[in-house]
Amino acid sequence: MNPQKNRAPGELEAAVMSILWDNDEPLSAKDITAQLPGTPPAPTTILTVLDRLTTKGDVVRTGSPRRARFTAATSIENHASTLMTTTLRNTPNPHSTLLHFAQQLNDEDLTILRKALNAEPTSD
Repeated sequence: MNPQKNRAPGELEAAVMSILWDNDEPLSAKDITAQLPGTPPAPTTILTVLDRLTTKGDVVRTGSPRRARFTAATSIENHASTLMTTTLRNTPNPHSTLLHFAQQLNDEDLTILRKALNAEPTSD
């Protein structure tokens, strides 16, 4: 049985991004493949995933075609924040969605959010 067919949609992209976020240095496709858990997919599959992530703007590719290295385009925190903001803006009722989100936060997260909301704005 081919282990690649058992992955959920987006699972390989998420695993590749996780590896890139966990490494400070640019990685080759071979480096990324070596860090994937379980039986790795074919190298061409990893290159296809990296191409797609580059097209989406999630990954930055540097170097020559034969010596390509890849890094995450942004931090995981920035990425998650962008996803949350995009989701909120694309809902029919952002106010209700935001309230539902806030109701699901634990006390520690609420404290952090309150501090952020009460913080003085910074000027750039």
